[in-house]
Amino acid sequence: MRLSIARAAGDVWVQLEPETSDEVAALERSAAQGDWTIGRGQEAIPRLSAVARRLGYPVRATVDTPAVAAPRLVVVERGRDALAQQLRAITPPDVPVISDRRTGDRRTADRPIPGDRRQRERRRRPPDTWGTLHFLIERAWSDEITQ
Repeated sequence: MRLSIARAAGDVWVQLEPETSDEVAALERSAAQGDWTIGRGQEAIPRLSAVARRLGYPVRATVDTPAVAAPRLVVVERGRDALAQQLRAITPPDVPVISDRRTGDRRTADRPIPGDRRQRERRRRPPDTWGTLHFLIERAWSDEITQ
């Protein structure tokens, strides 16, 4: 198990990162039981190290990344209001925590679309952790998000 520490402008973000499929499964079970595998502040370092030891996968490597860009946006799965409130409590005030608004494609296949200007599909697939953690963190705005 790896402990990733990202420092940015006087703030510290810490995350447990699995290195094997067994560690992935252990972290998913832990998250499903309500344990946080991410944290903010210096105190999160020993707390997350203790979580890894309790799961039976002590931290073998620590990656300390200076000056990482702070999260720009946190998107929470639809219907997870309590999780959104918890995430708002640990994120900086300038990082919005929003609920996913997507319900599906707005276009219907049975209606012809003359002169479709879209060159490609703009939506990205949610990451694999979406199904277990129920949120994702956008670190930077990309063309896919802003267009």
